[in-house]
Amino acid sequence: MRATISARSASGSSRSRSWLVWGAVQVFRDSSSQLLDRELPDADRAEIVARMTSDPKVRGVHQLRTRASGPYVHIQMHADLDPELSLEEAHHVVVNAENRVLKAFPAADIIIHPDPEDRAEAHGGAFSGDDHAGD
Repeated sequence: MRATISARSASGSSRSRSWLVWGAVQVFRDSSSQLLDRELPDADRAEIVARMTSDPKVRGVHQLRTRASGPYVHIQMHADLDPELSLEEAHHVVVNAENRVLKAFPAADIIIHPDPEDRAEAHGGAFSGDDHAGD
C-alpha cells in the first residue's frame, strides 16, 4: 500500500512541476513580446498603406517603418502627394490620412513626411532604404 501511495505522490509531483514550468514559459513568452520592440506583421503594414492611399491625393507610400512596443505602435512613412498642392492642402491631406490610420491603430504614434511626387530628392539618412520614389 505504501509503495502505491508513494508512486502516486511522485507522479502527481511530476505533473505539478511540469504544469508550473509550462506556466512559467508562457508568462515569459507573453512578457517578452510586450517588452521587446517588433515590426508589425505584413497584413498590418498592408492595411496602413491601403488606408493611406484610399484618398487619391495620396499617390503612394514609401519608407514605411513600423514598430510595436508593448501596447503602443509607432508608424513612420513618406507619402507622395501632388506637387502642385499648397502647403495648407497638403497638411489637410496628411491629417486626414493620419486619422484613417488611427481608426485601425488607435494607440499609434504616427509620423508622415509628405513628399512631392516624382520631385523629392533623396533624404532620410542611414534609415532611408532603397524604396524612395524620388531617387
